[in-house]
Amino acid sequence: MSPLETPCGTPRSFLVPVILPLFAAALTGCGDGSKGGTGPDGSEVASVVLTSSDSGLAIVDDTTRLVATLRDASGATVTGHTVTWASSDPEVATVDDEGVVTGHAPGTVKITATSEGRQGSVQLETVYRFRQVRVRLEQACALTPRGAAYCWGNNDAGKLGDGTTTNRSRPTAVAGDLTFTDLTIGYYHACGLTAAGKAYCWGYNEFGQVGDGSTTDRHVPTPVAGSLVFTQLAAGGSHTCGIAEGGDAYCWGSNDYGQLGDSSTRFRVAPTAVYGDSRFAQLHAGGFYTCGIADSGLAHCWGLNLWGNLGDGTMTDRLIPTAVAGGITFASITSGHRHTCALTPNGGAHCWGENGSGQLGTGDYTSSKVPVAVSGGLAFTTLSAGPGVQTCGVAESGETYCWGDGSSGELGNDMENFGANVPTAIAGDLLTTQVSMGFTSACVLTSDRAAYCWGYNARGEVGDGSTTKRIAPTLVAGQQ
Repeated sequence: MSPLETPCGTPRSFLVPVILPLFAAALTGCGDGSKGGTGPDGSEVASVVLTSSDSGLAIVDDTTRLVATLRDASGATVTGHTVTWASSDPEVATVDDEGVVTGHAPGTVKITATSEGRQGSVQLETVYRFRQVRVRLEQACALTPRGAAYCWGNNDAGKLGDGTTTNRSRPTAVAGDLTFTDLTIGYYHACGLTAAGKAYCWGYNEFGQVGDGSTTDRHVPTPVAGSLVFTQLAAGGSHTCGIAEGGDAYCWGSNDYGQLGDSSTRFRVAPTAVYGDSRFAQLHAGGFYTCGIADSGLAHCWGLNLWGNLGDGTMTDRLIPTAVAGGITFASITSGHRHTCALTPNGGAHCWGENGSGQLGTGDYTSSKVPVAVSGGLAFTTLSAGPGVQTCGVAESGETYCWGDGSSGELGNDMENFGANVPTAIAGDLLTTQVSMGFTSACVLTSDRAAYCWGYNARGEVGDGSTTKRIAPTLVAGQQ
């Protein structure tokens, strides 16, 4: 059957209003050979035209409105006739009595409208679109427009949240019916924040990083203990932190190096207040340390400082928030494993810590225990320091740049065994709004909400349905 063929059906009904078509997707008529029924105005339906404003696409976990326009034999619009709607595959998409289509899974579906024995149909491609993408250690997660979470890649300890420990090479729904406003990924666990400020975490939990008061691994989203209302979460190596309403910071999980900031080295299985009276606007948890931007715009870091990654001019571990040297005002901060980067309010990028692979982007390989400017003078809107030895950023132009080690294609510039100590553009002509750097992979989100990933891909972390190495941005499965 071709996309324009229209089998007859008899599902639900309503009275269609007079609406002129926006986009003529497909039309045809069928019946038992008799004339169409007569409406209140004495008109007969000769054809049904379906229109869509989304160019033949339906979005998973989102809606699109179809309009059925009824015409008589002369082509004039007629009114007052009952219209019924049907979907050829409700597992892919459903349609309600008003022609509102809800996408459920990637695929092709035919939506049919019937009136007085005449039918019109449109074939829709149901695809993923995302509003956020996050990457860390061989796994990635993304949020749909309405906040449903999907993850792919390495699923050790259940860190994909789908109730299993099976690796996934394409987006897989996180278990449960929760919707989130924000996701954060640690090395072997992940967390999501609901619109009500409730934190949920899942995955590896040996040190209490899930925050539910236990050390039991969780394969599905599990509420963090307590009644705190959070505005932001940050998952690190084996610990998690969050900002509560009012700006107070709390952390939980592993604390061997003081990464919880509570002036001790004891691990915590539930949120514990960070020492001091600083109020934070943003936090980011690294491998074994944490950094934050205080309300003043000054950066503070705490935890392991083996590579000068705390930025205080020393290599001394810190058990409480310690000011980054230089007194620079920052708008955001990103913590890797051995290095840290931050953006000033005007988009200036600074990095500090270990630089053996050029991940500081300074044009050399000299490590620094204090912030140093990234070369090139680009203004960035976002930065991501990976848990490996790479950094990426989205420039104000929408172009993504990466630097550091690219031996497995991590820099996304269509080259292997390549390294860069200055920002280097990724391959392609993508206009991006987000970038997230993982251990050996990275993902971007484009301005039309499509996710592209690249990298080593041994665990399916690129999300394209394979485990083949990708050295240039590759569209995540289930999109167009």
